[in-house]
Amino acid sequence: RASFVAADDQEQLAVIEAYLAVLAHVGSASRDVPLLARRWAASAASRVPTARSAEARGMPHFLAGLAGLRSGRWEESKAAFGAAATIFEGAAGTTEVMMASSWRMMGDVYAQDLPAMRRHLAWFDRRLSRVGDGIIAAHVELARAYTETLSGAFDDARRTTRALADMFGPERPNVQRAAAFLYLHVADLYDGDPIEARATFTRSLSDASQHRFLHTLF
Repeated sequence: RASFVAADDQEQLAVIEAYLAVLAHVGSASRDVPLLARRWAASAASRVPTARSAEARGMPHFLAGLAGLRSGRWEESKAAFGAAATIFEGAAGTTEVMMASSWRMMGDVYAQDLPAMRRHLAWFDRRLSRVGDGIIAAHVELARAYTETLSGAFDDARRTTRALADMFGPERPNVQRAAAFLYLHVADLYDGDPIEARATFTRSLSDASQHRFLHTLF
């Protein structure tokens, strides 16, 4: 950021400060928008009128989506993420479109809207080959496993979650792999020994303590 300040590059500063606001959002479990996120978002927004790139113009909508999501305003959140995805689709790379779309899906996940969740997954299934097996694919596969669990397809949910865990090796701490091991026990709560599932979940949560699950937006 300091180099872009020195160069007076408003375009890149808007993008960087918006991503700093995203990190501030993700790092807090509060229902309210964190003060640091508000500050970075305001600074980024002040530069957007001079911005030309789709990424810079779309990020304020992305941040509005996060603010709505964390406070339970699902429809507002989905509309904001949808607006961001539309702007990104116009000129930005595939990753930005996929990221906004995957976050947009979370409003339906939290509301447990199964028909909407299935529509999102079908949309991603037609497009995920563009982004490979990275973070966005992991996000989508977690949603798929949860959709399968809510649908009563417990064995499918277990297979999906196990495959997700296998996407990432154990060589270094990885939040996607850690989340997969937590979700692996969700199906067992409904279709297995719930007491053992809870005990195993608690152990997995302790093993993943470096990721601060339940103390962040996740």
